[in-house]
Amino acid sequence: MKHSSMFVALSCFSLAVVDHAGAQSPDTAQLGTVVVSGSKVPRPADVLTQAVTVISGDDLRARGVSRVSDALREVPGAALVQSGSYGALTSLFLRGGESRYTKVLIDGVPVNSPGGYFDFSHLTTDNIDRIEIVRGPASVLYGADAVTGIVQIFTRRAGAQTRVSVGARGGTYHSLDVDGDASGSNRMGGFSLGGAHHSTDGILPFNNQYKNGTLSSSLSLAHSDVGDARLSARYTAAEFHYPTDFTGQPVDSNSYRTQHRLSVGLDAGRNLSANIQARVLAGSNDVSDLTEDIAMPFGSTTPQHSAFKSRDYRRNVEGRLAFFLPSNATVTLGGA
Repeated sequence: MKHSSMFVALSCFSLAVVDHAGAQSPDTAQLGTVVVSGSKVPRPADVLTQAVTVISGDDLRARGVSRVSDALREVPGAALVQSGSYGALTSLFLRGGESRYTKVLIDGVPVNSPGGYFDFSHLTTDNIDRIEIVRGPASVLYGADAVTGIVQIFTRRAGAQTRVSVGARGGTYHSLDVDGDASGSNRMGGFSLGGAHHSTDGILPFNNQYKNGTLSSSLSLAHSDVGDARLSARYTAAEFHYPTDFTGQPVDSNSYRTQHRLSVGLDAGRNLSANIQARVLAGSNDVSDLTEDIAMPFGSTTPQHSAFKSRDYRRNVEGRLAFFLPSNATVTLGGA
């Protein structure tokens, strides 16, 4: 289903309300100095009108946080509910609102399901540069499904120097995490590549394995006075085995669920003048889900062992004009 919208936004210095995440606790990630999600253009955090938290991907990986859902537990006003062991359905409730009222984006591409909710169970911190969380209504900029806030994930960009890193770790329940990434740049542009594999046998005695593989990449043209462009892609394949029925009792030795997600985004901008910028964002989000050999409750009209398969395609194109005014004010006009 296609939706169209128009937005007009104004961000002013005099109404700045910014949450300094670093002040919450010693274990909370530090707040960045530049935020994109608040006004759809890069602005200093201290001039935004919304309550914003920015979490650094490097900080999360240094502390061994491998899942985005675990990172979001540190955000004020955010509650995460996980329906089972590692890999089970994980929902975010921001400021007490329903999970479908929070819009989730990866590099500007909406990834919510058609019903509005988003399952965080398979979203890892691999090759993520930062996570921006905007708390409070943002429907003017992001549409009707951004009632309680926004979670936007930005993948890594090319750095000034070429870098390559590889890591691995293991733990209880035969848990294994392996990841690697590389990035580089020159005067023409840059690239970033990343890959990771996570697996565990789970906490239940049988049929509780979980596997997750993620690949991400980006290619950017050098930023100049004229403009810039960036193409990004992220692919995740996950498989979650669960032996329990609706009561939580282990009854099935081979039930499992798989998900394949591909998100691709193109973000291009051109500076029309010193104070006016035009941008176009095109995105694609494809999700394929398969649930196999489901143990249904007694009395259900569905056969006792069934399979469900679904596929969701989502495409979006957005254009906007940003006017940078005196006193750190910005007016954004656009439509999608």
